[in-house]
Amino acid sequence: GGDDQLPIPRALVGAPRGVRVPPPSASRPPVLPASVRAQERGGGYRVHSMGRKPSARKIARRVLLFVVPAFIIGYAVVSANDDGYSSYTRGSATTSMPKPPPPRYEMRKHATEYSPDGGSKEYGNLHDLDCGEQGALTEFKFNYDDLAKMVNNDYTCLVVVHGETFGKRSPMETPIGPSGSRWSSRNSMQQLSSHDVDCGQRFISQFKMKQWSLSMTIRHQCTGTKTPSPQDCEMSKTAPAGHSDKASAFADIKVRCGADTALTQFKYNGDVFEYTCCPKPQLM
Repeated sequence: GGDDQLPIPRALVGAPRGVRVPPPSASRPPVLPASVRAQERGGGYRVHSMGRKPSARKIARRVLLFVVPAFIIGYAVVSANDDGYSSYTRGSATTSMPKPPPPRYEMRKHATEYSPDGGSKEYGNLHDLDCGEQGALTEFKFNYDDLAKMVNNDYTCLVVVHGETFGKRSPMETPIGPSGSRWSSRNSMQQLSSHDVDCGQRFISQFKMKQWSLSMTIRHQCTGTKTPSPQDCEMSKTAPAGHSDKASAFADIKVRCGADTALTQFKYNGDVFEYTCCPKPQLM
């Protein structure tokens, strides 16, 4: 008796004497809250006993649900990067190696430096009429500055741009001879008459008078390519130059080829310049 006695559980009330009644927790499951029971009946919530392992089928399903999409996404990203790199590489190759422009012909005018008027000793070694590896002479003339007593050459070249139509040129030289007569002290431009600058069916790319001691020659270069139509070559003559030992005697005398032709040969005959012009080759 007294206030310290515990109430007798309802499960023990009316039980026969000597009968052991198990505690509620061992005979029936715990009572869940009403809200949880409602969710369980509605199918929206399940209560699993602690320690229960998922089946192998469920594990495989989870692996497929997470691993396969990740693999697909990763493959797509890598493929996109590879395509971008390939496109960049192809674009870079196209940019760094552009298609070369087609070859074309171009006319270019040049002039040598003025030098003192005089004979072969004064004129020689100073005036180099050079059109370059891919060029051919089409015109040249002598100029004379009367006040300064000086001479030079104007010349025009037919040049191949972005191509090698004229091929590789080769050096040539006229036979060595005296640079003038004994009466001119071996110093006369009239001695040009002994030198025939001739490239045959090829074109004159460069020429220069070389003079030393009492001798002279005309060194020149011929293109590697021949004219495609030698039967259409034409021979011409300049106006008379007169007779003089000095280069100024050739002032305003012009060797000039027509359109679409270039110089293959020239020679001074003591009065006029005789020369040959041939059709230019096809661009290549």
